[in-house]
Amino acid sequence: MEIRRVGPKLTLGEQTARNPANRGRMLAWNFFSIKGNCLRARDVKMLSIKVDEMRAAASLKKVSSIYTPEMVAIQGGTFLMGDKKNRASHYIGLVKISGFMLGKYEVTNSEYRAYLKETGKQIPELVADEKLNHHPAVNVNWYEAVDYCKWLSEKTGRIFRLPTEAEWEYAARGPRSLRYPWGNKGDDSKAVFDINTMTTDPVDAHPKGESWCGVHDLCGNVYELTADWYAESYYSKSLNDPKGPEQGKAKTIRGGAWPDQSKGQFLPTHRGGIDPKQRIELCGFRVAEDFLV
Repeated sequence: MEIRRVGPKLTLGEQTARNPANRGRMLAWNFFSIKGNCLRARDVKMLSIKVDEMRAAASLKKVSSIYTPEMVAIQGGTFLMGDKKNRASHYIGLVKISGFMLGKYEVTNSEYRAYLKETGKQIPELVADEKLNHHPAVNVNWYEAVDYCKWLSEKTGRIFRLPTEAEWEYAARGPRSLRYPWGNKGDDSKAVFDINTMTTDPVDAHPKGESWCGVHDLCGNVYELTADWYAESYYSKSLNDPKGPEQGKAKTIRGGAWPDQSKGQFLPTHRGGIDPKQRIELCGFRVAEDFLV
């Protein structure tokens, strides 16, 4: 595995010794490891703050790990989006994707609970159950997912959002346009669906089912909301960084869910649409952000 360091090559001590202007600063570096064509963020939190600013910063509420989801940095590329063999995605087009970052896991109940508590919103029974802390948050509609992203952005100083439909599929299939996140051969043990479960699993329960770039649960567990409006034939042509139609009646959901009995339903090419105001127990989401490097 090749290791690449992003940022100044000098250590903090060397920086301080060679440049007095660096004294009084707290610096945090970003490190990434390369796995195939994928850059995985070990620490995407970047901090540079002067000592004379720390007094003002001390009055701010501390940002704990609950506000900093583990992100995977995905190098851009081109892939064939869609699958003519899947009736729910009977389109196929060459799509180019710029680098971006995607949550390694679906947003969990513990993460979503923190948002609900701080914003004074009602906490549903499933989200409140601490035994389900590491299960994906469900019964979240599209507008609530977007609001969560805005709240998380305010807490962290970063800009979180929902992934586009094309970004989501690229993270699941990669530049080789794989049939499954882990390869081209199906394996029931690597996904959460009806054959092997009766409910959701913790988001980190199936590490062998991670995608080519290290993202979990892109097949099964819960459907995932994307930023795009749903349109049946939108991806039937070549596109660069598509963001979906400008308007529509339903938002696209991806990935299949645990009760699905058909393997075709949780293929990463399977598409569905949902009213953006609707909440269902089979649907959650994960966050994305623009590439930081």
